[in-house]
Amino acid sequence: MECRRVFARSAITALLLASALVFRSESGLKSSTTTISYHDTSLHGSMNSVNSTGSVNVAVQALQSSRHLAGRGARGKRFLFSRFSYYANADSNFQLTRIVSSGDVSPNPGPTGEGNNPARCSGCNRTIARNHRAVECNHCYNMWHIKCGKVSPSQYNYFYKDRTSKWTCARCLAPATDISANIKNDLCKGIELDSLIPLKNCLHTKDVSIVHMNICGLVRHIREIKILLEYSPVDFLAVTESHLNAEIDDREISINGYKIIRKDRPNGSPWGGCALYHKENLEVHIIHKFMSDDIEAIWAELILNSQRLLIGCLYRPPDDSSFFNRFDEILGKVQMTRKNLVIVGDFNADVSNANSTATSNPMGKRLRATLYSHRCKNVISNPTRVTQSTKSTIDLAIVNNPASKVSNSGVLDLSIADHKTIFVTYKMKTKSPGFSIKRVRNYRGLDEKSLQEDLHDVPWWVTSLFDDIDDVTHAWELLFKDVLDTHIPTRIAKIRKKSLPWVTGEIRKEMNKRYKLLRKCDGTRNTSAFWEEYQRTRNKVMKMLCEAKSIFWLNQFKKAKNAKDFWNTVTEVMNLHQKHKQTGPMQHSSSSELITSKTGKAELINDFFVNIGKNLADKHHRREHEAQTTDLSDFYNRVTPTISDLSTCKLKLASDLNKLKPRKAAGPDGIQAKDLVVAGNSAIDGLNTIFSKSLKNSRFPSKWKLARVAAIFKKGNQLDPANYRPLSMLSLPGKLLESQFCRVLDKHLQTHNLYSNNQWGFRKGRSTETLLISMTERWRAALDDNKTVGAIFIDFRKAFDTISHELLPLKLQAVGVMGDSYNWILDYLKDRSQFTTVNDSSSSTKPINYGVPQGSLLGPRLYSIYVNDLPDAVTEGEVEMYADDTTAYCIGDNFDTVTQRLNLIFKQIYMWSQRNRLSIHNGKSEAMLLSTKPLIGPLQELRYEENRIDFVNSSCCLGIEIDNKLSWSPHIDKLCKSYRKKLGALRRMPRLPPKVLEEIYFKTVVSGVSYCIPVWGGCTAPLFNRLEEIHTKAARLIHDLPRDRDNTHVLQKANWLPLSYMYKKAILKYVHQAFYQAGPAQITELFSVKAIKYDSRRSKQLVLDRPKKEIGRLSLRHRGTMIWNSIPSSVKEYDNVILFKNRLKQLSKFINNFTFEKESSLITNKSPHFYYY
Repeated sequence: MECRRVFARSAITALLLASALVFRSESGLKSSTTTISYHDTSLHGSMNSVNSTGSVNVAVQALQSSRHLAGRGARGKRFLFSRFSYYANADSNFQLTRIVSSGDVSPNPGPTGEGNNPARCSGCNRTIARNHRAVECNHCYNMWHIKCGKVSPSQYNYFYKDRTSKWTCARCLAPATDISANIKNDLCKGIELDSLIPLKNCLHTKDVSIVHMNICGLVRHIREIKILLEYSPVDFLAVTESHLNAEIDDREISINGYKIIRKDRPNGSPWGGCALYHKENLEVHIIHKFMSDDIEAIWAELILNSQRLLIGCLYRPPDDSSFFNRFDEILGKVQMTRKNLVIVGDFNADVSNANSTATSNPMGKRLRATLYSHRCKNVISNPTRVTQSTKSTIDLAIVNNPASKVSNSGVLDLSIADHKTIFVTYKMKTKSPGFSIKRVRNYRGLDEKSLQEDLHDVPWWVTSLFDDIDDVTHAWELLFKDVLDTHIPTRIAKIRKKSLPWVTGEIRKEMNKRYKLLRKCDGTRNTSAFWEEYQRTRNKVMKMLCEAKSIFWLNQFKKAKNAKDFWNTVTEVMNLHQKHKQTGPMQHSSSSELITSKTGKAELINDFFVNIGKNLADKHHRREHEAQTTDLSDFYNRVTPTISDLSTCKLKLASDLNKLKPRKAAGPDGIQAKDLVVAGNSAIDGLNTIFSKSLKNSRFPSKWKLARVAAIFKKGNQLDPANYRPLSMLSLPGKLLESQFCRVLDKHLQTHNLYSNNQWGFRKGRSTETLLISMTERWRAALDDNKTVGAIFIDFRKAFDTISHELLPLKLQAVGVMGDSYNWILDYLKDRSQFTTVNDSSSSTKPINYGVPQGSLLGPRLYSIYVNDLPDAVTEGEVEMYADDTTAYCIGDNFDTVTQRLNLIFKQIYMWSQRNRLSIHNGKSEAMLLSTKPLIGPLQELRYEENRIDFVNSSCCLGIEIDNKLSWSPHIDKLCKSYRKKLGALRRMPRLPPKVLEEIYFKTVVSGVSYCIPVWGGCTAPLFNRLEEIHTKAARLIHDLPRDRDNTHVLQKANWLPLSYMYKKAILKYVHQAFYQAGPAQITELFSVKAIKYDSRRSKQLVLDRPKKEIGRLSLRHRGTMIWNSIPSSVKEYDNVILFKNRLKQLSKFINNFTFEKESSLITNKSPHFYYY
């Protein structure tokens, strides 16, 4: 069979060659001999044996040659006269033939040159001998010694092994070679920071360098810390008195090339605290058993080959007298289990000899006694805290074997904080972080029009001559990449960490002046003048840094030409696009051994991701339910409409190409999203050929079934692979093909209403907000009727990864997916594989036999179909689903009745999950009883098998915190915390114009706070006013308004509307949908239209219900009816939602002034000011 395939494809190759010649003749090119170069540039390799890929390569290269000769004239020389690499031992006839045919005369030509003139280096102009190591520029074709071209030996070896790699000299690169597109200025040249010179001299060795400083506020000094770590070889930076709390995100204090470990005070106090920065290339993990809330300390272990070093960062508050007892206990545990130990920190206990008496310095004496009892020693002897009149040694570095392991230690003045900096170098050889080398495309100077013309001229129809979809895909990829290589050449680039472009030479001069003044104020007498001048200079440096950063980002915003550039700048200034840090050591669940090698970690995580679905499915699948799994004829054999038209749509493809985000990650095939974006509509014909062939033959290209997985840490123990989330990067053309199939599938499911009415995901007009509105409004109505609601929030463990490939086909048939579409999905799931990348190292490729691919477009839809019958399996209540988020509930008269029904519901769900081989996550599933009545007596337990589900007072559902009273108080607390955190980040941003800050605020802060506002907006006025206060505070901050003005005046001055206006407007949107029946049936059923025949002015009114309790009067149903009836009838006449929203903008003042007091006070005869706004 394989031989027949080879001969068949060889015949197709001949056909393609003939097609190429015909294409040349039709283009008007004179007949000439066509030479086709076979680009095999391996050093000692031979031509590959004829196979399918080789024949496609030859055929495609024939087309490439003819196309370039016919369409682009002289550019065809690139294919006809391409040279082959230098062969040092070209002794075989085959190699000789290849060299001669490529244009070289000698079988061993040596360095390229003209005639007898030897090649010369373009840098030093000296002759390049045969034994010299040299590289050739891909653009100017000049030769360079590796030293002159600044190519390291490791890079040279890389180019030597991979002869397809291209190198570009510095002259051709102008002006930058940095992939991160850093803005370079005088930061890397000119004035040297005097304060960093001593530190560089002390840390020049390859030993582990540990630096500590009491920073007294990390956020306010983060600019100077970045400068320190940018230009000093520091492995660990321990910071005490970080003054961090939960409102400060890690992104605000992150530093490129470093990871951070934080230990904030547990009570949320903005004082004290520790932080530990370490280079991300080091294998470091947290030792949780030594961490405690009783002591402010961080314990992290460094692993270098077979050696381990425990590093502690510790802070002792001055008034903590019981610290030494806890420290003595922890130090005893550490000494028993760790051989190498370094503890740095601020102990606030002076150990200097000048203050060594017991009466004047009891803390210092007690600390020295503790260290002596554990055979530890402090290696810092000079004063670390110097004021105008005192000196003390309170910042210490404690080690347990100083004589044999500490190579250097001391105290330095860096003039960053009021404490001096201490350092220790430990005799353990560290790894050099080096730099990452990556092949990237150079888009500079790209002519998009010329690229699209070339793509349009490519005869894509030739790919349809192949029968096998994999051959079609391979041929398309070769043709597409060849055009890209012509217009967007690739190059090798170094990935460097970003610099600090706002630090200018003037600022560096002031920093040096500050450093010299601090040296003069070294605790000597009569230095008050120097101290005052030092303080003025210190404040000046802080102000200059702040202003320089603000001016830099202001200029960046001014350079933004469109909305895309603006939001790219916002992402940079707010550090929203934070790069994923490198993964530290990991541990297998069945072994205590730590894995530190990059490949070992990649293999471990990949094995976990590949096997987790199968392990869970096998563990929770019971043999006694197998008969029930297959005996579902009443459901699976019912007659349903099938998909008839499985075809492609070029308009849909064009729309998908336009929606592609240029920064979207590429798949294993290396085709970037930006490549497809710049190709535009010129790529449609080629892609449509593949897509049509795929859908017609019910085959998904094998190359697009491979996934590259990145492991993203979630939370918990970093050693456990279970705490990492798989992020799959699939082929982008493959995802475009998925989009074509999803278009057909969605249309089929929605047209024939085959989705369960309780499934809210991936359906037009439905969202998480509509689901929450429908569910909570039913619960409000039940509570208003004095009933009790029982809810279960269910989490399926690794739901997407555990879908059975044996049961999914039955589910597909149940919704009419048969024939070609059925076979296409089966082939889509068949023979999938993945590899995991950790720290730029990849694991081996392994097959996936369970689950649906995460990161795909089709995967969530297949999961929705898989669980589509779950609501039918529950007869004792209702089940609402949004993809894998599942909520079941029931309504009853009392707690006992509801609890009994909840047990029956959970038993039914559990039986369904066993039949369908899904596993319920016991730790994440919760139950809740909602009622306005007090609970008296014990509750019946909610159980399944040996597991118990806990009853909670509040639970997070689809991002909203729901409590058992529907008061929304926990959610408002959560929102306020998040609101203050984001507002604090906005306040700490560089000074920018109010218009810029205002746009950032509304589109990044308010958009997140207003999520599902129609759901939780029905809270009481005091709760809602808490958010209004923060909203007003943001207006004061951005527009620099005084604090003594009231909220209304501040919002008017800023020309802002309150958050309550957003709530009322969102309510009107859903009432409008319900009135014209444009939304889900569950939302439409909430409202009733008045039956009025004659009075046209009231013909579009809704029936206002009469709630019994306050919870009913706060409902969307009641409030929506009130505000709808109050707006003019002329506005209600617009059935188009866009026109309706535009008319509401004209009524913004009326809507803002509208309150829910009048009608409610008439109903209740109570004062309404507490509940309505």
